[in-house]
Amino acid sequence: MALARAIEQTYYFPELDIDVFPTFTSTPSRTAMRGPSEIEASFIAETVLAHAAHAAHRTPDDMRE
Repeated sequence: MALARAIEQTYYFPELDIDVFPTFTSTPSRTAMRGPSEIEASFIAETVLAHAAHAAHRTPDDMRE
């Protein structure tokens, strides 16, 4: 849930549809988090931009604008 919100805050992708499934493990988290999923959301958004730029034969900076 936090990941979907964080991606929407990074960039606006009108056709992006995200399904989030929470997963629990038997291993406890070993780090404290201030902004859960923000790093992952930034990585996903930048990866989408890089792939779109490559497909459109443009630079990622052009796509960001």
